[in-house]
Amino acid sequence: MLVKDWTCGCSGLYFELCQSGGAVYIRKTVPEGDGTQTFETARWPTGQALVAWEQLLNGQLW
Repeated sequence: MLVKDWTCGCSGLYFELCQSGGAVYIRKTVPEGDGTQTFETARWPTGQALVAWEQLLNGQLW
């Protein structure tokens, strides 16, 4: 797995744009108690994932 881009984690919540093989997905990490909880989207083709990533960065997703 390769992290291609990420958001600031200064608030504890952050997102990562990840690539594994030919598929791309978004991973969301949130603080929970003494640790974190991680959620991942479905795997998408690169073009579809980049559209979703841009929507996330513009506040239109999640």
